[in-house]
Amino acid sequence: MRLLRLFLFAKNLSKIRFVSIGALSVCVIFLLAAAPLAAQNLIRSSFQMMNNAPPTVRFGAIGGGNFSLHFPNFNTVPGYATTFLLPYVPDNSLQSDQTFRSNVAVSPILGGLLELPFSEQFYLSLRGAYTSHSGEVRATQRFYDALSDEIFALDHTLSFSYSTLSAEIGTTWKPLEALPNLVFGLGVQGALGMDSRVFVQNSSSELVAVNGMPRLPIKPNVRGDLPSENLVLSGFASLGYELPLLLGMQGAAGRLLVTPELSVVAGLTNIVGGFTGTDSWRMVQIRPQLALKYEFPRSFERTEEYERFDTVRIRQTRESRTMTSIPDTVRTGIVTQKRDKEWSGNIQSLVTMRYRTDTLISTTVVVQKPTMRFSLVTMGVQPDGKEVAVPEIRIEEIIGQTYTPLLNYIFFAEGSSELPVRYVRLQSEATRSFSPETLRRSTDALFVYHNVLNILGSRMKQVPEATITLTGCTSGSGAEQGKTTLAEARAKSVKQYLCEVWGIAAERITTKARLLPEKPSLPLTESDKREENRRVEISTLTPELMAWVVLADTVRTATPSAVRIITQVETETPPSAWRLVITHEGDTLRTFDSLGQPPQMFDWDFAKEARMQGRDLATLTAPFLLHPALRDSIGDTHTSEAVQLPIRQLTVQKKRRERRKDKEFEQFSMMLFEFNDSRPSAAQENAVKFIQSHLKTLSELTVVGYTDRTGSPEYNRKLSLERAEQIARVITGAEQPSEQILVRGMGNSELLFDNNIPEGRFYSRTVRVLVETPIAN
Repeated sequence: MRLLRLFLFAKNLSKIRFVSIGALSVCVIFLLAAAPLAAQNLIRSSFQMMNNAPPTVRFGAIGGGNFSLHFPNFNTVPGYATTFLLPYVPDNSLQSDQTFRSNVAVSPILGGLLELPFSEQFYLSLRGAYTSHSGEVRATQRFYDALSDEIFALDHTLSFSYSTLSAEIGTTWKPLEALPNLVFGLGVQGALGMDSRVFVQNSSSELVAVNGMPRLPIKPNVRGDLPSENLVLSGFASLGYELPLLLGMQGAAGRLLVTPELSVVAGLTNIVGGFTGTDSWRMVQIRPQLALKYEFPRSFERTEEYERFDTVRIRQTRESRTMTSIPDTVRTGIVTQKRDKEWSGNIQSLVTMRYRTDTLISTTVVVQKPTMRFSLVTMGVQPDGKEVAVPEIRIEEIIGQTYTPLLNYIFFAEGSSELPVRYVRLQSEATRSFSPETLRRSTDALFVYHNVLNILGSRMKQVPEATITLTGCTSGSGAEQGKTTLAEARAKSVKQYLCEVWGIAAERITTKARLLPEKPSLPLTESDKREENRRVEISTLTPELMAWVVLADTVRTATPSAVRIITQVETETPPSAWRLVITHEGDTLRTFDSLGQPPQMFDWDFAKEARMQGRDLATLTAPFLLHPALRDSIGDTHTSEAVQLPIRQLTVQKKRRERRKDKEFEQFSMMLFEFNDSRPSAAQENAVKFIQSHLKTLSELTVVGYTDRTGSPEYNRKLSLERAEQIARVITGAEQPSEQILVRGMGNSELLFDNNIPEGRFYSRTVRVLVETPIAN
């Protein structure tokens, strides 16, 4: 029986342990699954100065103006014979100064201060300052001259330099509760004389001589040092108003007190020594000044109440087509509370902590994004607007020659006859090594033009019988209106350079002057046109002096030069915005974007953009990457896979190595069209004959017109196209050019040169003729 009971007890004990272990395991699993997060929230906080916090020390600086009122009662500086000079017996009826008169001197004052508190209303004030009192005092003696029967005056001026270093001790008082920031001050001041203590007495009179005979001897200037006074005592009173600025939270870092003040300092002793009897020299100072005071922080009290809680989180999940807001459900229970007090510097913190346990039930919404697809198709665009398939972009390198014209104008700054610094000027010894051929490798037409005087000088030395005429012109308006001498000076300035630097004989150069050029730029109301008229015109009967400069050039053409991008969009809801970013080796070349639906197609003229940005087509070796993106109505962005545009570089070496057919090009610039006219000038017709001599049977022509920045884009495009068509007709001799000739008008959509300078605008008003001729392998 005992064995049976023992067996049953052991069996029950095992059941109890099993149940306990199981319950403990369930609790551990629950705690791990709930993952309670300890959190601490600030419920409320306050920050204020403690009751009965005592005032603290202040220090700072003062500055302002000092009005020194000098009250002299003497006619002799002690130690010097500077008494008034009067050889005649004065008439008692005449009013004369027996001593120097009072005067006012104005100077700045700078100093520092320290204030020690007795209470909120009383402070001990210590101040030091440096002040200058320099000035002058005057006296006048009057006497009757019997010989001339007139009354004359003898004026005495005593100029002095005097400055002090002062120390003040006093008290400040705030007596008014209604105006607690109004401050009264009272105290004494001691001052020591500093640095230059010198004086000069000058005497002068109207009666010096009559008929060449001396009448009144004038004592020469008397100068010296003012007698020393060891210490000058004064009393002072002041009135100020403190404007406090709190630093930190409610002044926890102290206060800055901006205090405008008005002080009166009355001298009790003489400012210089050595006076006897009734002689004296006293001074009263009136000081409007500003004091900046820093007050050390007082004791503050910070009260903070925190809530610390543990959270048991229960999550639910649901799906939605749109974003929804579902509030969390919280059950709260307060457990206990604890309060701590501690000091940190001048701040006492009282922290109250409440502990609680929350159960948080939250719902997570999974948003199903609408379907959006944004794909692209690319096509090539020929210059005539036709679409072509574009498996790749081919960039071909062609070597040829560019014929750059020489603009026969030299431009000047307003009102000036000096050659501007942008024109290249050589020393005489450097002209021996200069030749227009040295500019052949340049590709900048303006750089060649800025050497025009050196090119002209070199060619005149090669053609010794050639002569030129320099015609100086003005803007014809403003400060230059009617200034023929200025126009002549400009022409002579150019002649001087050619004669002195290049050694051209003066008789080979004729100078003329006129107010406006024969064919001026109009209207004169525009600053660009006036700037273009301020010039010297170079004319000659020897064409080779101003002939084209031939430059070696390498051009790269892109086929096709523009890409047409066709968009395809599939969406369940209309997109709110779109963007297309085009990159090359990580660099962003162009970004297209707008709100709403993307356009069905648009063009990207990458070759034109590359020219306008100064980008060399030779650097484009990797493919273009087109990155499309759409944004839906809820703000999510959907991106598609980038589209590649392969690029193949075809260099001259590669074409020769692969024995490909090649071609040569020659480019000519036609300049100097008449204002608002598309007809070729006589000089351009001669240039056309030169171009015709370079044409071959298989030559292809491209004629493109350009303008400067003046005028509307629509008008400039029309004018540039008319000029290009006129040049094409003259070259071919046909009214309608054949398909081998491409004629375009760019207007001012592509400015070829810097239009901020007049030569840049002239070189931009051009028609460029490109002749491409196939050559044998």
